[in-house]
Amino acid sequence: MRADVGAFFDPTSSDKSSTLESKISFYLANDAISLKEFFGDWRKNYHPRNGDNVALQDMRIDIGGNFYKDFYIGIFHKYNVFITTNKDFVDLYHTIKNKDDLNQGKTYLLDLKVQGIRASGLLLSGQKSLYHDKSQTIMIGASLSLMFGHDMQDGIINGRAISLNSKQYQAQGSSRYYYTKNYLYDLDVKSAYGVGYGSDIALSYENSLYDFRIKCIVNDIFSRIYWQDLPYSFVDIQTKNKDFDADGYVKYAPVISGVEKYVDFSQHIEARYKIVVEKNVYNTFLLLVGMEQLYQMKIPFIQLKTSLDSKQDFAISYESRFSGFGLDYRYENFKIGLITDDLVDFSSFGIRTSFRYKF
Repeated sequence: MRADVGAFFDPTSSDKSSTLESKISFYLANDAISLKEFFGDWRKNYHPRNGDNVALQDMRIDIGGNFYKDFYIGIFHKYNVFITTNKDFVDLYHTIKNKDDLNQGKTYLLDLKVQGIRASGLLLSGQKSLYHDKSQTIMIGASLSLMFGHDMQDGIINGRAISLNSKQYQAQGSSRYYYTKNYLYDLDVKSAYGVGYGSDIALSYENSLYDFRIKCIVNDIFSRIYWQDLPYSFVDIQTKNKDFDADGYVKYAPVISGVEKYVDFSQHIEARYKIVVEKNVYNTFLLLVGMEQLYQMKIPFIQLKTSLDSKQDFAISYESRFSGFGLDYRYENFKIGLITDDLVDFSSFGIRTSFRYKF
């Protein structure tokens, strides 16, 4: 994340002594509004970006252990949601939600895309040295996982709206939507499940002579979940059945028409990329500079880490996509990290903890 608080799995990063380890990472971010207001009335702290606006949740829990030094086996649970909209969509939603005056004759082009997955699975990973001499080491790591899908979202909405006067508007659009729960309109559907697989790969280069390291990680490469009897809708939506509230603001019971059925669906899980360069500075600090890419969104970050003593490390970080500042602390085998863009009205917030028990 987002400055080392994200849900990246690195097959080359673990201490390869015999260990048991648990990790939890959780991250929320929203471009348009603070997280508090996102789940509320959207009345303040509204600050959309020009162009695309995103909202995301990234959560992962891992429990596992190393064996035979170079191998890891564990179980995991992840719950990831990514929503992207254009500025017209969030502007119209903000205006209507707060019953602000509409600009007469303004046309809004509406685009929304959602991707989501909640899944659990079993993961096996290993690493191998490709090259080693007195000053240089090249390592490669890879993992395979089997997954059971609990919930998913995969859909798009495209449409157009026009404001008729300060309190009335009309809208119409279409939606293509695969889901386990319908968040677009009320519809009871049968439960669905999916099974699938995933893979990760990592490559690292370390130079002890110049005291630096480069690491590249690709998560969810060639990852799929196959869903059976998944609810699917392809519908048109129109603002009809007009009514007005006590203040004269228009409200609708929209008309929805189209196709609703159950289908078998192969859900592609987008790959995530991360590159990090680490360099020791003055034998006191470890400087990390990196870039993550997920959902076609780039997140540059920088981190500065130092050892307080043999048992404790402390780090500060910054990521520029959501303007988040982070703090990380380690005491012996326990780690915790936090990142946020604000102390009160934050639009991004993340936490990571891990604990390792060595045999």
